[in-house]
Amino acid sequence: MSKCERCYHVEMCIFRSTSGRELCTQFKDKDLIAELPCKIGDKLYFVPDAGYILTCTVAAIHISDEKSVRKKLHKSHIIAISHLSGFGIKFNFDNFGKIVFRTREEAEAVLEERENND
Repeated sequence: MSKCERCYHVEMCIFRSTSGRELCTQFKDKDLIAELPCKIGDKLYFVPDAGYILTCTVAAIHISDEKSVRKKLHKSHIIAISHLSGFGIKFNFDNFGKIVFRTREEAEAVLEERENND
């Protein structure tokens, strides 16, 4: 694989090297880029077991290193501040689509489904 094929910009690059010997000044390694489920300042909608929707704003995103995960300290998580109580709520990335949602409509649909199943 040429070095250009590992570049984040490869699809739109006009300086693409066929030999892969030299990197252009715009090279960004795909392996170093992570796509997060949200950004700081985003509104999220949390549906706890209590059966209501809590609106939160993302205040921080914590990405653990491999050593922390092995020691079972903190996994990567998002800290959001509740609009209702002002308290911080911690979500793991894998909670998205289960109890944490990007839109109120998604949260309402899950809440309605829970009520119908009860």
